[in-house]
This record gives sequence, structure tokens and C-alpha cells, in this order.
Amino acid sequence: MGLSYAIMPPFLCAILMFFRNETLIWRILSCILFFCGLIIYMIIGSRGCYLVILGTIVLYVVNRKINSYKKRIMVVSILGIIGNIVINNFIIVLEWLSNTLNYLGVEVYAIQKMLYYYSQDKLDNGR
Repeated sequence: MGLSYAIMPPFLCAILMFFRNETLIWRILSCILFFCGLIIYMIIGSRGCYLVILGTIVLYVVNRKINSYKKRIMVVSILGIIGNIVINNFIIVLEWLSNTLNYLGVEVYAIQKMLYYYSQDKLDNGR
């Protein structure tokens, strides 16, 4: 887990370099760095790294698309409140997601296993 967090700053810099309007050589270099980092994250990355990457991209897009400082704070606050509600009601969200996916004919083993462990009161993995 330490390696995936150690290479996080260069990976995020590559993402931000790609989104900025730079010269062609910087865009190619950032694409190469991005795909190398993506391969490493696919192999050894943890879930926290994926959340950091997703959060960085969302905050960058919000920062880039909204010009007013007050609107930026409002949008980030609303996203934070929604994220907090989802985290506090995580099992309810998982049950809804499981039911919706089962209705569509898709079974996700990880969601079913987590709901099973929650029903057995063994959701804690000992860490």
C-alpha cells in the first residue's frame, strides 16, 4: 500500500498536466506517465488511491468550469454533503445498488459479500 501512495503526487501531476492546455510534448509526456501510473494502480493500488484520483479530477473540473469563487465553494460543499450522506448511509446505498443491479440481471460478488458480512455482524476485518 505504501508504494501506491508514494507515486500519487507524480500521477496527479500527470493528470493535471494533461488537462491543461500545454504544448504537444507535455501532453504526450503526461499521457505516458498517466498510463504507466494507471497500470501500477491497476496492479497494486488500493481503493483509497482510486478515491483520491477521482476526487482530484472532480475538484479540478469544478474549479475549471465555474468562474465565481462563491459558486465553487457552494458546489464543493454540496458535493461534500452528498458524500457525507452516502458514507453515513453506506449499507442502505449498498442494498439499493444490489437490488438495482439484481433487477438488471447483474450480480456483483463484492457487494453481496459485504451485505452478507453486515448481516452476520462481521463487517470489521480486524484492522
